[in-house]
Amino acid sequence: MGTNKIIAAIIFLLAAFSVNAFAQAEYVPYNHPVYDFLERMNTLHHISGFNDFERPLTRRTIAGYLRDVIPGENSLDYSDQRLLDDFKNEFEYELYGTLKASQSLISDSSFSFFWQGPKYLYSYTDSAKAAVFMDLAGDFESIFEKSMKPEETSSAAFLRWGGSIRGTFLNKFGFYIKGTNGKLWGSKSAARSVNELKFNYKLNANPNLVTATDYFDNSEGYLSADFDLVRFKIGRDQNLIGYGPVRNILGDNTPQFDYLSMAFKYKFISFSYMHAKLLGNMTSYVDPLQGEIKQVDEKYMGYHRLGIDISKDFSLGAGELIVYSKRSLDLSYLNPFNFYKAVEHSNQDRDNSMLFFDLANYSIKGLKAAASVFIDDIDFGKLGTGWFGNQLMYDLYLKSYNLYGYLPVDLGFEYLRVEPYVFTHRITDNNYTNMSYSLASPVQPNSDMYLFEVNYRMTNRLTFSGQFTFSRHGANLMAADGSLIRNYGGDVQFGHRNEDPVKVKFLEGEREYYRSISFSSVFEPVKNYYISARVLFQNNSLQNVPSRKFLAAYFLINIGI
Repeated sequence: MGTNKIIAAIIFLLAAFSVNAFAQAEYVPYNHPVYDFLERMNTLHHISGFNDFERPLTRRTIAGYLRDVIPGENSLDYSDQRLLDDFKNEFEYELYGTLKASQSLISDSSFSFFWQGPKYLYSYTDSAKAAVFMDLAGDFESIFEKSMKPEETSSAAFLRWGGSIRGTFLNKFGFYIKGTNGKLWGSKSAARSVNELKFNYKLNANPNLVTATDYFDNSEGYLSADFDLVRFKIGRDQNLIGYGPVRNILGDNTPQFDYLSMAFKYKFISFSYMHAKLLGNMTSYVDPLQGEIKQVDEKYMGYHRLGIDISKDFSLGAGELIVYSKRSLDLSYLNPFNFYKAVEHSNQDRDNSMLFFDLANYSIKGLKAAASVFIDDIDFGKLGTGWFGNQLMYDLYLKSYNLYGYLPVDLGFEYLRVEPYVFTHRITDNNYTNMSYSLASPVQPNSDMYLFEVNYRMTNRLTFSGQFTFSRHGANLMAADGSLIRNYGGDVQFGHRNEDPVKVKFLEGEREYYRSISFSSVFEPVKNYYISARVLFQNNSLQNVPSRKFLAAYFLINIGI
């Protein structure tokens, strides 16, 4: 190798491992309050380029946006100034390369459980080689549900404990491992209102709710690599895709799944990709010697999206989704740079391909306007005819911070319309589901939904919020035993069959109404210690149940070290 080539290789390696000396390649959990803060800062024009369409983001990326906010922090309201101080402490290592604001239980002799900065079980940093953080956490939650019928009143409580470890090596390679265990007391039907318990196999494996275990566990983790312009990740954690409170592409109303992903961003252009392993249809049989044997069909999902920032206030995106099943990994969809729709045709039309477009606009200071169109299937020649195959979903989201200079109040509105048969497929295994739960929002096909929300930030440690939703649904006609009598395209589990009508009207079917109003509050008296409460009232009119009024209360205490 020539001398010039050796020198060039050395320069390349030095550059690769010197960009951002304190970069952390771990990801910030999807429900972290920093995302709402950065969305507010972007809408108020304190920063630019932040896009909330996909979560989670890396700690390095989050720290970059926080760094842009800091110079103008004096123009923020009081609660956001204090909130920014909290984030500067929490992301101190990514911002400054120090840990002066945090304490470690194992390594700090002056550790205090009431320290108002970040607290760790153990932390170790070496800016040239590694940074590792270990945490312990526990929480207690109680749930009370009361129907208008006394016999439907139930309650539950559960205790959950566990820990996590995260770290970054050589400023490029990150990892995260989290494990929890828990114990449930009371009604399992009430406990299933919490997603983690609703999807937990150990808690729900036995259909006999009396003899089934009251213990549950959960784990997640990943390995990631961050090379500045491009990032890679393989693991299991929660992702969100879409705008607004109800994520219309990928929500949190589905069990976690394993996936590999890639993301690229350079100035005004971005590209993201994911390929996931899902759980398909499950069957079981009893063997005289081995007992119950379960069989789960192989099922996979592919996703990619291209985003372009037309300006600092206007962004566009276009993407595709594919769901395929009953075979091993398909290299056609494992390839990030492929047109799934065309490949699906060349693969003999066996799979479920979908297309979407999205946009977000921040031109009016204090107002975010976002919209998306999801195309499950379409025939332009049959638009307006009622043909079942024109399967479209529309989503409009508005978020206003226009009262920012007067009151720490945020207002939001979302409208979602899901036409008949969206997310379904003629081949049941290819429905847009994971373990029979919709991968998108819980809103079923042949429905629309109106959502209003208000958030009041009293301080950086105390928030109040309220939400009202109203939804209409054209449900399929079902028999008492759960069998399908007439299909109106109102259930993600039932695609169009040859015997079903070729024309269907929006909201045709057994009309159902869902109404809910909720109030919640989150209080953080000491950093990493949370107390939250939520009250939910529902008044639904469902098929075979003319009216069902329902009240639920949730109380949670969370302590982390």
